[in-house]
Amino acid sequence: MLTRCLQKPLVSVIIPARNEEENIARCLRSIITQCYENYEVIVVDDESKDGTQRKIEEIQGRSEKIKLLRNEGLESGWTGKNYALHLGVKNALGDWFLFLDADTKLYPEAISRTLNFSLSNKISMLSFSPEQVLRGFGK
Repeated sequence: MLTRCLQKPLVSVIIPARNEEENIARCLRSIITQCYENYEVIVVDDESKDGTQRKIEEIQGRSEKIKLLRNEGLESGWTGKNYALHLGVKNALGDWFLFLDADTKLYPEAISRTLNFSLSNKISMLSFSPEQVLRGFGK
């Protein structure tokens, strides 16, 4: 009798980041503490002028799963965030893509629950909005 080993799909978490010095560390920490372990993180620094890259590199030192890409300029016909996502996807190895904004924070079971829900319901694409934390009116 053959026993099949089930492998958890690789999830590529893709984050475009432009001038997200205040947010990116919180976002990345919430990803590297996920209970789901088969993932990679691709952060595309989209021509930031603040300390975004430095913050990414600090967290990158805590996890080999974080890859930093730099967008050095747009190709013709592209707009900023769309091009950053395109660069992330081109460098992704995952079976599944999770697109996040740099100002988000995931609960520890977010990836595993979302993936389990999608697989058990035979869903190939799922969109959801995380809980939003506002620091002030209109922010």
